[in-house]
Amino acid sequence: MFPRFRSFLVGIWKRSALERDLDDEMRFHLENRIEQLMRSGSSPPEAQRRAQIEFGCVETYQDKCRESRHINWLDDFRQDLRYGWCNSRKILG
Repeated sequence: MFPRFRSFLVGIWKRSALERDLDDEMRFHLENRIEQLMRSGSSPPEAQRRAQIEFGCVETYQDKCRESRHINWLDDFRQDLRYGWCNSRKILG
């Protein structure tokens, strides 16, 4: 339980660093696959195209990583508060 809570706190306090690390890791895996494909004989443009197709949507993987850290609910809550505040100002206008 404590490691999960620590991960949650780190996710809140060091969000930008975690996002940067996540981007770097995704880029590393994609570039690694491109290099593998080029070593097997693919041209650089073809290797990049194939690697991107094989890898799929990077944003989906990033969302799954964020969900595993259990910090998405905080973003959702903040967005809900902002939405509620804006709409209440329109209604009470």
